[in-house]
Amino acid sequence: MTATMEGLTDRAYKRESVLKGAQIMFGASVVDCVVVNISGGGARVRTGSVVPVPEHVVLRMNGGVMQPAQRRWTMGTLIGFQFTTAPALDEDSVDFAHAACDILNTRGLSAALIMLRERRFFDDAELRDAAESAEEAKARFAALLKARAESGLGAMLT
Repeated sequence: MTATMEGLTDRAYKRESVLKGAQIMFGASVVDCVVVNISGGGARVRTGSVVPVPEHVVLRMNGGVMQPAQRRWTMGTLIGFQFTTAPALDEDSVDFAHAACDILNTRGLSAALIMLRERRFFDDAELRDAAESAEEAKARFAALLKARAESGLGAMLT
């Protein structure tokens, strides 16, 4: 792999361009930033001014995801982070996730996804991908069920 200003050119994860509010947390310090691109393996953020950041931090996304990360590079107000472990949720987001599970079980997938999207809860790429797959599977299932019902009705009418 070849290193560049933006990190690695041969990436293990596809980067997604975004503009998401976040905070860099270390010790008792909190630095507001904007995530400008993100992947399953890391993120590039922009701060409002040049800020010295230690090697190990937690990147807290506005949706509540707490992502431990290692600083890989800095250039002015841009900082590249590599994620070091799986993301976690802050306490409020854990409670919200439990509520979303209850909604999923009582009112269904669509209601749960609406609730999660309103809160902008899909900062976790794995969770977002699972939600998209669930929606696609539900749509495929509904289409197949409708087709079977219509073909059965047609056979009964002939």
